[in-house]
Amino acid sequence: MISTIVVGVNEDRSDAVRWAGERASELGARVVAVFAVRPITEFVLTIPPLSPQLVPRVAEMLEREWCEPLRAAGVSYRSYVVEDDPANGLVAAAEREHADMLVLGARSRGGIADRLLGSVTYKVAHRAHCPVVIVR
Repeated sequence: MISTIVVGVNEDRSDAVRWAGERASELGARVVAVFAVRPITEFVLTIPPLSPQLVPRVAEMLEREWCEPLRAAGVSYRSYVVEDDPANGLVAAAEREHADMLVLGARSRGGIADRLLGSVTYKVAHRAHCPVVIVR
């Protein structure tokens, strides 16, 4: 039985969030949407590194914009931001939430190495202690 789905949120793509919402609706599961951010590299061009406003701003965008597919699916969910390497942060979130499934997008805005399967997705798929679904 699947009761908790953790979805890694990427600001570029909502496919994984939409998929997680649809499955949660079918299964009667809850969703935990997690955005893992490495402040020094993720937002250095727009927000000063380690800015105290970073997490609240990202958390607001996560809830307001990126979780919209979960609201549209009518599922129970919550969202939060973790300050960590994205792969480590997502695996830790899945463990902390006792996730029955971890959902990720196939790739993000990375370089050539991320074209086939993103490096975060690759790392998470090999480290997670629960089933990982990779949504194209």
